Amino acid sequence: MKIIISILLLTISSATHAQQIFEKIFFNQHGTACAAEDSDGHFLISFPEDTTIMKCDSNLNPIWTKAYDFSTYVFEILDDGKLACGGYKSVNNFPTPYLAILDSIGDSLVANLPYGPINYSNKVTQLKINSRGKLFFASKTTYSSSYSSYNLYVMDTAGTGFQVNLYTNGGNNFHFNFIDPNKMVVASDLIWSGIINVDAFDSSFNHFWNSTIVDTMGNPHVFGAGVVLPNTSNGSIILGARYDWYSGLFTLSQSGTAWPTWPVIFLADQAKYTDAIEVRQGGSICIGTEVSGSGFAARIDSSLNILWYVTFNGINGVDPFFVKECSDGGFIISGSTKDFWGNIFPWITKVDRFGTTTSIAEPKSTVDFDVTYQNQSIIVRQSTGDKIIVYDLIGKIISKIENVAHTTYIPFENDGIYIVSIYKGSNLVGSKKLFVPERK
Repeated sequence: MKIIISILLLTISSATHAQQIFEKIFFNQHGTACAAEDSDGHFLISFPEDTTIMKCDSNLNPIWTKAYDFSTYVFEILDDGKLACGGYKSVNNFPTPYLAILDSIGDSLVANLPYGPINYSNKVTQLKINSRGKLFFASKTTYSSSYSSYNLYVMDTAGTGFQVNLYTNGGNNFHFNFIDPNKMVVASDLIWSGIINVDAFDSSFNHFWNSTIVDTMGNPHVFGAGVVLPNTSNGSIILGARYDWYSGLFTLSQSGTAWPTWPVIFLADQAKYTDAIEVRQGGSICIGTEVSGSGFAARIDSSLNILWYVTFNGINGVDPFFVKECSDGGFIISGSTKDFWGNIFPWITKVDRFGTTTSIAEPKSTVDFDVTYQNQSIIVRQSTGDKIIVYDLIGKIISKIENVAHTTYIPFENDGIYIVSIYKGSNLVGSKKLFVPERK
């Protein structure tokens, strides 16, 4: 069994809303993470590249870690505590779409739904549950860098009496959601033709309507799972889409008409959307990645007003993948971050219902200086300050050096992300973020 090594950034916000928030990076794992909170306030985290699922307490202390013969990319915690897992399983050396139901302690396989392998990358990428407890999931087949197709399936939580109905699209991006208990909307794009297809089905996959949306200014792209949302204020459909150099949230009528020329809400230039969910208090939360590489989360009310917008940087950018609402009204967001050498690590964070995050602000430097990490030392080269302080991301002082030279070596063995600040007397003159890699 692997020992999971990570950094944990933990703080408690003000007493007015008393939400626990954190950020965590798993440095001895690679790839992405998928996380959610169960009814006991514990967190379940899957590591698909490692084929493991971990259960933690509210402080992220591991309760158990279990390995499986399949990878879980998405999951849902069912009302009875069981875990519905979607991902893939290797069959005859080919990745095969796989859906499994585990008991509440992750030991017993209650039900599973494997499919025969084909000679392409093929895995479950999205999983939804309708009001009748049916599991609907999408598997992605990647044929090339510019061509993918998706299949939709349905089964009950016992793995029996399921029916398979195929919906295949030649586009590169795809998502689906229920806009009422009996109506599913599927959106996909054809990357080479600048078209978004939107289709509506009932829960038995009977087709209601199709709407084809063409933008003459550039190729529209619809990103990720769950960015089709019901707009409870007027019954319309909300889509998150990127149009070449701009992106935003759009509305579409229940009959598939009335597509506006411009987004109802602009979020970030060239942002891609990876997940969105309805919120118990009304409205929704959308997550994705800005063109800068920073992750973002946007809280939207039922009238499509932006309540708050926050960004995440991790080590060197974040790809948020999965968002779930917690019992206290906050949100746990999971995905991956990468270092400066391109290595990808699982990443999770929790924000409170007001969008508060853990990271202290990184002040802009008024002077230029150089900071690196080498041979278990932080090396600072500067010519202005007389004091150097190293902080963690919640503002705790980790190291303080006074009467510094132009080149200062600070012995340092803790991995993680830190803020290195230079002072002249009591005045801050420069501050930079530093990533310290895990020792091999």
